[in-house]
Amino acid sequence: MDIKKIWLPCENILYFEKKRRLVIITTLHKVFSPYLTTTEVLKQLDTSFIQIHRSYIINSRYVINSGNNKFTVTDSHEEIINLPIGRTFQ
Repeated sequence: MDIKKIWLPCENILYFEKKRRLVIITTLHKVFSPYLTTTEVLKQLDTSFIQIHRSYIINSRYVINSGNNKFTVTDSHEEIINLPIGRTFQ
C-alpha cells in the first residue's frame, strides 16, 4: 500500500473533527480525511490549537466567540461554525 503524506500549514487549519478512526481536517479551502488518532494529531500541532471536546480540536486563530458551551469559528468565506465544548474540556 502506498502512503501519501500531506503537509498542511497550521495557520490554514480551522479545526479537526474525530469520527471513529477518521479525522476530518477542515482547512480554509479544503477538507482532508486521514486515519489518525487524537494523540497523533495533537503531537503535530502548535500551541494555537485547543482540544475543546473529545471529538474537536480548534485553531484559536479563528475563534470569534465562546460561551454557552460552544466555540464559534469562522472560515475564509465568513461562514459561522459552532462547535461544542465537552464537559471534560470546560
